[in-house]
Amino acid sequence: MELPELSFAAVVWSEGMQHRGSICWEAQKDVERKNARFI
Repeated sequence: MELPELSFAAVVWSEGMQHRGSICWEAQKDVERKNARFI
């Protein structure tokens, strides 16, 4: 019973990390755009 729960949590966690990474990437692009305006 523990294994299915662990694998499910791992899948959810990995998907969450990928989603968070894409958000960080978008935020980084926004920061670069703002910095380009100031230069």
